[in-house]
Amino acid sequence: MIKILFDTDIGSDIDDALALLLLLHLPDIELVGITTVYGKVDIRAKIAKKILDAAKVSVPVIAGESVPLDSPVPVWHAGTEGYGVLDEVELAAPLEMFGVRSGADDFIVEMIEANRGEITLVALGALTNVAQAITKKPEICHWVKGFYFMGGGVTYPDP
Repeated sequence: MIKILFDTDIGSDIDDALALLLLLHLPDIELVGITTVYGKVDIRAKIAKKILDAAKVSVPVIAGESVPLDSPVPVWHAGTEGYGVLDEVELAAPLEMFGVRSGADDFIVEMIEANRGEITLVALGALTNVAQAITKKPEICHWVKGFYFMGGGVTYPDP
């Protein structure tokens, strides 16, 4: 089994939701946790939890960092996060009602430290949670089995 920790900005587009559904259905994958990043991380966490609940899968979901560490580009909001997936009550509900907590960077460190050489980190979105985790505990870079990502900006034009 491949242990996957999934760091995602699920919600803006369908790509991350499809990636999550794929992870849930691959026979050789053990999803050990989901962390959310970028923008409305609480709503993103609720979306991930709702998908897990519909699939009858119990995996920790942890909300993370909403703002990139250093970017001249403002956080992009479509203005429709969660609509069509969460109803008005769910959108307004506190994370605790979903069984979700915050502190994604700490969770990433804990999972990699407790499972040295076993965790493959898959990050689809801003790499803020990963950067914060590495800043807190640089050694995790040596303990992670693999790291796949799609996200983050490296250079930006001058404003």
